[in-house]
Amino acid sequence: MGIKWFGEIEYWLSFVKIVTLTGLILLGLIINLGGVPGQGRIGFRYWKNGRAFRPYKKTGDLGKFLGFVNALVLALFAYMGTELVGVTVGEAKVRSFAGPSSSVEPS
Repeated sequence: MGIKWFGEIEYWLSFVKIVTLTGLILLGLIINLGGVPGQGRIGFRYWKNGRAFRPYKKTGDLGKFLGFVNALVLALFAYMGTELVGVTVGEAKVRSFAGPSSSVEPS
């Protein structure tokens, strides 16, 4: 198989990934906003009495902002942990050498 087939397969798998992620985001919104019969709205349940944004390390509005940013950072690292390995190996010139050498401490 040549590079043309590799590119074609990569294109279609990326398309499937985008469609799947879009569908999962929509499904999550539907479930959270009460689209499931026999179940109330899950989303925005904690958006009363000041429980939507809990302060983090500071008080007041700055603490609420820091809590929001902390949630974004945790979500980013949870996602990027799996993607970063594949991107690193895919961009390496010599893949057999790049993987093991990244775990060896310099002398």
